[in-house]
Amino acid sequence: MARDLLIENGRESFHKEIASILGSMTETLESMKDIPEAINTIDQAITICKEYGDDEIGSYIRYKGRLYFQLKKYEESMACHKESVELPDIGPWEHSLGVDYLNIGMSLNRLERYSEAEEYLLKAINSFLAEEEDEDERPNWVMRAYGEIVETYVGLKDGKRILHFAQPALDWWENQGDRRSCWWLKYYQAIGNRLEGKAEVALTLLEDARNRAIVDGIGKESSFLAKVGKERGQILVEMGQVEEGTELIRRSESVEATLKLCERKEG
Repeated sequence: MARDLLIENGRESFHKEIASILGSMTETLESMKDIPEAINTIDQAITICKEYGDDEIGSYIRYKGRLYFQLKKYEESMACHKESVELPDIGPWEHSLGVDYLNIGMSLNRLERYSEAEEYLLKAINSFLAEEEDEDERPNWVMRAYGEIVETYVGLKDGKRILHFAQPALDWWENQGDRRSCWWLKYYQAIGNRLEGKAEVALTLLEDARNRAIVDGIGKESSFLAKVGKERGQILVEMGQVEEGTELIRRSESVEATLKLCERKEG
């Protein structure tokens, strides 16, 4: 009620302040996992910015795109980021472009539109590299984009490019202590090596990825471990160890089916 009165009565004089308050409320709702209401709230801020021509509008629409991504509404997320690319922004321009391109690429990856994702993720990398401000954070953003484009090349089955982008990203996140990123990058390196005909190297990387996830994930990375099992099974089948490989694939797919069933029940 108080929020509605403030928006209605103070809109003309305090539109920037009201939009900022709505943005803060959106953050609170996001932290409470109430993403639909967060979207409704940031929409009010966007409406006010459009009405009064506020330059914060790009950042609010970008935020809305990230919220849609959390709901797995990838088309809606991309639409927001494509809109914010065309709008003014209060932050560094190249960084804002990079964030939009990165998020579009992430959505395209989830939709398995890998060729399109590659285009946007390369744009994201170039935008982050061109950014002149915030040099301390620049490597983190570049390496986030590297990690995402590795997933793109996994989808495109391009072993050489997987390995080209995965190694610098792995080195960076090892140095930063981001263990979860390292599990995934080891897994992707295994796929890259399999595609390049290096089965033994791939198996070693998969074992490393599995062990890291078990130790660091404290047994909570069932989905990741199932992916590792399927990849290992596929390699064993290709190496002629059909019985062992087929059983690994069967077991991993059973785990994935159980996880999917439980997700549906919770949802």
